[in-house]
Amino acid sequence: MVGAATFLVLAAAATAIGAVTRNADAPNASSASPTEVAALAAARSESLALTTIRYQSADADLARILAGATGQLRSQFEKQKQQLSSTLGPNHSSSTGMILSAGLTSLSGDTATAVVAADATVSGSDLGPSGVVKHYRIVVTLQRQNGRWLASDVSFEGQPQ
Repeated sequence: MVGAATFLVLAAAATAIGAVTRNADAPNASSASPTEVAALAAARSESLALTTIRYQSADADLARILAGATGQLRSQFEKQKQQLSSTLGPNHSSSTGMILSAGLTSLSGDTATAVVAADATVSGSDLGPSGVVKHYRIVVTLQRQNGRWLASDVSFEGQPQ
């Protein structure tokens, strides 16, 4: 069972809901355009940031999330800035993410959607020393701003397993 502090960390990352998954094949790496490569790299990076949060480095972890975010997602995490360290600290909560796979499901102009499969080892005093591995499917909506792809919305699809 995930402890309250650990759950809050993961729930904070999942609060911005609204992306819609579309059926489409991810671009073949060898035929992907620079735009597709950049959008997918941003989705992978932000998903890793969202699944890698530690009580020892909460401020730096949040800064990394904010650096790759815009719009609603950025606003959501800016509001939670003060609470993150105090939420993670008491249980020594941490989550270490690993991206397993990712693909674009849509790309149109300055908007893209990607689906990312990630695992995270979640640990804390309430979970024991080895922690628990959680499996996530993340839908990331991206906006290109000033030539840079940023996550504007995320949704965690299904229940973590």
